Amino acid sequence: MNGMLNDDDTILVNHTDTAPKDDIYVIRIDNDIFVKRIQRQPNKLLVISENNNYETFTIDLTQEQQNFAIIGRVVWLGRML
Repeated sequence: MNGMLNDDDTILVNHTDTAPKDDIYVIRIDNDIFVKRIQRQPNKLLVISENNNYETFTIDLTQEQQNFAIIGRVVWLGRML
């Protein structure tokens, strides 16, 4: 998410807010953790990166996703100047 979030930024995550809506979330795919913008659409989630080097991808909500979880919504970020 280079730009909005950068390496070494500190984020605060609300672990109780896991119902996806149009916002920024920490998600787990397999054993990898990502901070991505989520956009909810009928029966799917668009996973969008603020960094243009990474493509948007889709998670199909009609299929059970054993390897996907929303950890929580990002509610704050801090950055060293």
